[in-house]
Formats: sequence, C-alpha cells, structure tokens
Amino acid sequence: MSIKKSLAIFDVDKTMFPGYSIIDFAEFLAKNEYFKMEEWREFERLLSEYKKGSFGYNDFAVLIVDSYARGIGGQKVDDVNKLSKLFWQERIETIYGYVRPLFTDLSRVNAEIIVVSGSTTESILPMLNNLRIERYFCTQIEVSEGVFLPNVSINAAAHEGKMEIVKRLGENMGQYEQIYGFGDSVADLSFLELVNRPVVIGNHDKELAEVAKREGWKIVLDPNSERVEI
Repeated sequence: MSIKKSLAIFDVDKTMFPGYSIIDFAEFLAKNEYFKMEEWREFERLLSEYKKGSFGYNDFAVLIVDSYARGIGGQKVDDVNKLSKLFWQERIETIYGYVRPLFTDLSRVNAEIIVVSGSTTESILPMLNNLRIERYFCTQIEVSEGVFLPNVSINAAAHEGKMEIVKRLGENMGQYEQIYGFGDSVADLSFLELVNRPVVIGNHDKELAEVAKREGWKIVLDPNSERVEI
C-alpha cells in the first residue's frame, strides 16, 4: 500500500461549485413532492431573515438544518438518493474549472482528499462519487430502517459540529508532509488555520478575504478559469 504524503481538505458549497446544496436540493425535493412544503416555506423565511441580518451564520446553520430534517423526515433513503442523481445530472457541469485539474495533480502526488461539508450526504453524494471522493464528513440526518427521521445526527454546517470533525482530523495531521485546505467562508477557518497550504476560493466572504490577505494566503478569484498549482 502506498503511503499518503499529502492531505487536501475541501469544503464543498461555493468552494467546488456555486450555490448551497442543502437549500437547492430541498427546493428540488419540494417540487417533486418529497419534502414537506411547510418546511420549504420555513426555508424561504429563514433565508430571508438571514439575509436581513436577523441572526448570525451559526444560528442560521442550526435552524436551516433542523428544518431540512423535518422536511425530509418520513422519506425513504433509496427514493431520495435516486432523486439526488437526477438533481446532479445537470449540476455536475457547474463544478468549478479548477477542481478536476487540481484533483489530477493531487492524484499524481498520491495525496489523500477529504471533504468536510455542511451539506447533507444525500444532497452531494453523486458529486462526490463523480469526483471519486471516498472520505467525506457531512451533515447527517438520522435514519431508521431505510427511512429518514426528522432529526439531525450531525450538523457539520454549525460551528460546533464542524469543529468536532476538524478536531478528529487534526489528531492525524502529523503524518502528512503537506496539508492543503480549500474553503470559501469564515466557517472554513476551522481547518484553514490548521493546514500549511490554505487556499481561499472566491472573495464573496469579505471577512475571510481579510484574513487571507493578512496571512498571505492564496486567493482564487476566478475558480472557473484559474488553475491552482500544488
């Protein structure tokens, strides 16, 4: 077995493609009558209030994931996974241009790739499979006998949940010579501050952009055309 000398940790939403999967997928499920409409309306309300600044990101992350769990509760996992494949048939083309060439470069140096995402596993699984990503830590909705329950098992979108994941990853980081991190928001500082090669994707998060400039981190302004060298 070959030894992995490098590690690359990726966020997903707005890091590997535009948009927020948990929100877009909930809307897709609602249109196909696999998501409770009252919870989709709650999604819209929460989004509106968040944009107004009624509450901060972490509170929003908790509320939106709880609403997602209630909305999907009662649906069969197999049915939702089939819909996720349909959801990604066109969206797969939205993966940013820098991603596949970078993955090729990482493969050539035998780097291990890990995804840490606040999106739920079922909302991004076809994309993970398409990119052959085998290790991922995502938001998890409880499942019993092949059916989603209206409860959250792991909320990787919220600060506490993501930090717990990163803490576990951090315990094994000493074995790698190079550790890359790719994220787009201050929530990703949970791992960007731990790696020795942090890369910020886009500049829509002004707070993260300020940190990146202060620390001298690489910022990829156009992820569709800018190549990321390792």
